[in-house]
Amino acid sequence: MIYTTNMDVRRIQKTGRNTFIVSLPKSWADAKRVRQGTAAHVEQLPDGALRVDVQGQPAARSAAVDADGPQALRAVISAYVAGAEHIVLNGKAAAELAEAARQHLAAVEGVAEAPRQVTLRVYASGQEYVLSTLLRRMHAVNRSLFDAAEAAFSKPAEAAATAERREREANRWYTLALRGMGTGGGASGRFEALAANALENVADELEQFVAEGPRHSKALLAQVRAAYEQAAGEFFDGKTGEAASEAQEALAADLAALRRKSALEWARLSDILRYCMEWEDTAADLAAVKELESGVEGSSMLKEPAGGRPPAKGTKGLRQNAP
Repeated sequence: MIYTTNMDVRRIQKTGRNTFIVSLPKSWADAKRVRQGTAAHVEQLPDGALRVDVQGQPAARSAAVDADGPQALRAVISAYVAGAEHIVLNGKAAAELAEAARQHLAAVEGVAEAPRQVTLRVYASGQEYVLSTLLRRMHAVNRSLFDAAEAAFSKPAEAAATAERREREANRWYTLALRGMGTGGGASGRFEALAANALENVADELEQFVAEGPRHSKALLAQVRAAYEQAAGEFFDGKTGEAASEAQEALAADLAALRRKSALEWARLSDILRYCMEWEDTAADLAAVKELESGVEGSSMLKEPAGGRPPAKGTKGLRQNAP
């Protein structure tokens, strides 16, 4: 069968046993702001023809930023997180600001440039907003940061350059996660957001650990990495270790001894361990929430006190009386 329009001819395809499909003109789809999942209305007319239309889509959100103003990059990031699809940079520093934005933000490209104006377009699909996908990307980045931390004991300059680059990548994924947090996801999305924050904090601490040139904590770093992988296994795969809490508390005691040799290394590794424990706690909370969302009876969820989230297990005193 061939359906003819006054524009072109498109061949109808068959999928399954009783479903026929035809592609839509790209110019029409762009004008209607059609995306995957857009609801289409198909009406059969008296003469047998079909009329297709879609629900009206909101106009692209845009924002304007004074490129010469104070904290211009922060203004761009705020517009990005708020969901702007076009960000117009005005001023002498527009081109420089556009380059900085591309380094800090994921899925951003310049689409129009004039001497004093650059328009940025955010190319971020709904799939990129899925927090679970972004969390795995951040986890992969953190693994490479642990590799850099291990290399810092033998090749400090090379490791520092790698860590700085990878930490910027972690920041880009985290900022994209912040942008997508408003797209839904139910109660579980809130705990995935907490997990994203923990992962971003781990990335920050690892980059600083490498930059400060560690010398005394290679063995302890390996133990902290093992604690991180334990938390990752619990969060992504539901794997739990019976002696995990005891091992973490023992590691905290070992880290306390490190303080006498290097307060900086002690502080960084203690913070990384604390964020790992928070991530592990979040994994337990998230599992309980998902049970509730799926309608499983008899499940329960930890509730936060009015003052905020309780400290992670075994973290009391890790950074008390820090120098």
